[in-house]
Amino acid sequence: MHAEIERIIMDILEFYGFKVCNVKNRIISAEGKHAEEIFVSYALPDDAAEDILLAYIAVVRRMKAYLKIFIDFGARKIDERIQALAKEHGVVVIPRTNIENEIGRILVARALKDNSTEDASVNVSLQYSPEERFFSIFIDKEAIEHMGEKVSAFNYELRFTPVHIFTYTCEIIHERTQAKKNRSGIVVVDAINGQIKRWSKIPEVRDKAGMPGILKDPVITCENAKAMATEWIINAETRETEPVEMKVDNLLIIEKNIERPAPDTLALNYLGIFYLPIWYVEGSKGALIVNGADGTIIDLEYFEL
Repeated sequence: MHAEIERIIMDILEFYGFKVCNVKNRIISAEGKHAEEIFVSYALPDDAAEDILLAYIAVVRRMKAYLKIFIDFGARKIDERIQALAKEHGVVVIPRTNIENEIGRILVARALKDNSTEDASVNVSLQYSPEERFFSIFIDKEAIEHMGEKVSAFNYELRFTPVHIFTYTCEIIHERTQAKKNRSGIVVVDAINGQIKRWSKIPEVRDKAGMPGILKDPVITCENAKAMATEWIINAETRETEPVEMKVDNLLIIEKNIERPAPDTLALNYLGIFYLPIWYVEGSKGALIVNGADGTIIDLEYFEL
């Protein structure tokens, strides 16, 4: 069972962009794109979870990791004193239910991806609403404090950034062969600075009630965001494919293959304005910006001391 559980944990880490570096004695270490380290350990239902957690704390307590996680797959609650000790040494204890939800979400995402082709549509159940909607906070204050250890953080600020979200479909035409295929996606326009990104999925949405943090007002209107998204999609979906080599009268001719959206086939569907939780962290050694909805590090800067 250990191998199966470790494979699941590694799949989750890899899904979020971490590279697994080592697996030994129930401890999985991984590294992110900014060289941030994560350590994960676990206890199975029949294990003495408290003993394993104490052993894990002894190993990682002096490590300045981006995140130290212990997953308890058992049903018994860990003693509060041991949980307090884990917190003191920067170890986040995660119950089985949280991991089961995360595994289910990832399996669904992978199934949709594995069963799709370039002709498939993006599966988005959300509909347009004029109401402001908020993405749930996946990275809470405790988790961001552990992440902030990397820069010796002393200040944490949660801000909600407004974003315009569009889904789109278009017909892609191959200029040389005239072959056609459908393509779809999700495009997000930052309503403050106009940055545009493609998303593979939309995080969990909830209402505003009880959401802490500073709310930013949108600067870019829906109409302007739509124009920006349209231009971005046309550029993003225009690409060169493998060139074709042809011989004509002993001359080798290399012809470029270009595919691009067919005229008048791009259709945008506006889902509305959403507020994305962003953590801004200041420390004596640097600064950190983290997407609070999925834990992605947006920016990490170290100061020259």
